[in-house]
Amino acid sequence: MKTVQTIIIFFLLFIVSTAYAQKNYKKGYVVLNSGDTLQGTIDYRNWDSRFDQITFYANKKEQKYEVKTIKCFFIEEVNETYRSYIGKIDNSRGQRQTYTTLKGFLNSEGITTYDTLFVRELIATKKLAFFIAKDKIGKVSFFVSKDNSIISPVLYHEFILNNEKGDLLYPVKLYKQQLLSYIGDCETINKELDRLEYTEEAMRKIFLYYTKCKNELAEIRERKETVAEKERKKSSFGVVGGLALNFFTFSGISEDYTYSVNPTPTFGLFIDAPIGRNLQRLSFNNQLMFYSFNVKKENSSIYYSITDRKGSYIKNNFLFKYKFAPLKKVNPFVKGGLTLGYQFLPLESATERNRTVSFGYLFGFGLNVKRTALFLTYDRNIVTENYVYFSEALHILSFSMSYSLFSPKNK
Repeated sequence: MKTVQTIIIFFLLFIVSTAYAQKNYKKGYVVLNSGDTLQGTIDYRNWDSRFDQITFYANKKEQKYEVKTIKCFFIEEVNETYRSYIGKIDNSRGQRQTYTTLKGFLNSEGITTYDTLFVRELIATKKLAFFIAKDKIGKVSFFVSKDNSIISPVLYHEFILNNEKGDLLYPVKLYKQQLLSYIGDCETINKELDRLEYTEEAMRKIFLYYTKCKNELAEIRERKETVAEKERKKSSFGVVGGLALNFFTFSGISEDYTYSVNPTPTFGLFIDAPIGRNLQRLSFNNQLMFYSFNVKKENSSIYYSITDRKGSYIKNNFLFKYKFAPLKKVNPFVKGGLTLGYQFLPLESATERNRTVSFGYLFGFGLNVKRTALFLTYDRNIVTENYVYFSEALHILSFSMSYSLFSPKNK
């Protein structure tokens, strides 16, 4: 069992470390603090939480840039602009400390903290620009800049107000008054500000309202997904078939039993669903497979009745699959996980006690070419067990091919 755990842990660590090591360069530029613009490519990580460093590549040289070293950067393919920000952000929503008065909360330390991060542009006009950033748990923060000057935070706080009614969650919507100093020159904006919520959708709407009120042109920075990203997000479903080589091993017994290795067909269905945003290389790969075995014993035992072996199983393979960066039109991949099998045809057993359900692990590697995949897997399962004498494991080495009935194109 320790060997199984070691293999699974090693495989998961390999997947995670490889996923973070992969580069995803896209055309763009950075603007240095000196005002110089550098054209090149940027390692785009599809950032969904705050970050303070990027990797830039130009003239066959890789360069790290931090918030303090550049003004902004732009990624052309996804239409995203990021500005450098050093200043206050809200720190109260994560803590939600208890106070007896609003004044006591506002006068307390720690409701804001200084941070260094890149903020993403949502909407921009000639005079105003509006930005967003998210932390690891999805908490949003908004920022605003006028006449391309210093970026200022638009703050929203929360705390627990303790009074005679008990503990209540008290929102402090400073952002309404702060925004008024930027967009208050629109005469009808007050009603919109009164009902403004601290969400990305609501903030977009009020800035669009302001641009219409002032008859200004607005550049809306809505992220564009690449064709490859759209395709990789789609789940694929298809059929699997191949040839399996089966053999048995025993534990808890001193004698050596040998079975012939006999090839049998294997077939089934699969579904592959991408996980996470980053590069879309990791996916959950679920297989429903038919396996059978029919092997002959090659020696006998004085003490145990070792017989020829026959059996059929329906197995559900719960796997993680990781695609490496494509080599031309071919995607190498590795996959691994746990298996659960159910015996649905009689199993002629070498032991006194059969398992109706088998458990095990599987790992393998292969190549994706458009809708087709070729792969080799190793599968180990405990299929029968005698609690007094010995247990028996079925090993399956499979050479398989899968075909997606509906699938994203391999980009």
